[in-house]
Amino acid sequence: MRKIKVFLVSLTILVLAATSFEGIAMAAQVAWVNESSGRVHINGGKNDGYELGAIVCFFISSREELVCGIVKSTSNSEAVVKVEKRWGKKILKGKEAMI
Repeated sequence: MRKIKVFLVSLTILVLAATSFEGIAMAAQVAWVNESSGRVHINGGKNDGYELGAIVCFFISSREELVCGIVKSTSNSEAVVKVEKRWGKKILKGKEAMI
């Protein structure tokens, strides 16, 4: 009986750790893009490490290319990244933003 209790407690701890790690490991995503100015709005801000002047990169799915830009403004929960206009048109909503 004692072994079963230890097993169940261990299993519970493991499941709780796995579910909380998923939230920690999740990267910021593109919320929307202003194509005419090349500004990409992401749902990660100062709390996630997206500080002013940081370089942020996005994958473009059509050619599997990496496009990078610089954080121009940020708040606690969101940031704006400036990229070239021609690349802003190709970045899709929901793509990951990597520092």
